[in-house]
Amino acid sequence: MEYEKYVKNNILYPIGIYDMHIARNFYHQRFTNEVTYYDRENARNVYAFDGSFELVPKTYGGNDMHSLAATGGWLASPVELLKLVLAIDGYDTKPDILSAETIKIMVSEDFGPYGWKGTNHGFWWRSGTLAGTSALIARQGDGICWVALFNTSTAMPTKFPRYIHKVMNDMISSVNSWPKYDLFKNDVKVKNSLFAIN
Repeated sequence: MEYEKYVKNNILYPIGIYDMHIARNFYHQRFTNEVTYYDRENARNVYAFDGSFELVPKTYGGNDMHSLAATGGWLASPVELLKLVLAIDGYDTKPDILSAETIKIMVSEDFGPYGWKGTNHGFWWRSGTLAGTSALIARQGDGICWVALFNTSTAMPTKFPRYIHKVMNDMISSVNSWPKYDLFKNDVKVKNSLFAIN
């Protein structure tokens, strides 16, 4: 079975994720609800990955997204990505698709650089960036999980997670009471746009 089909059938569909896909390469190949990506203003065009020697924006043709599939070449909306995070967060709010033992291994220092980039005192985080996209995913020690996706690149990719984490901390700490309803229920309509999540 093809990798994408296997992941969809065995991981994503069972947890209610139906609009997550491996990214495509060129602008004309975008999914209907996929955002447009913007690189930095001074970004130079690069040769297309396909060997055509065509100069293209790095955001559209600079990387072969299909070959990056297993290392972050997926598209997801923030809502669907958060559903995935909740399925591996170790909290009992939503059922996990991994055993408690597997989650413990996943966040141990011995696990290496794969998966979560950092796991400090119950705070797990993963950042990612490609030309035209930046992402930060967090699982906090207090039970809150969040996702921040952007359809542009940053000139400071290593500082980006700190800035976004501070903004999210400020926003979360300003909330006095959280909604009582389940935002993932089918009757709550949210417009979902797809982002590359690298």
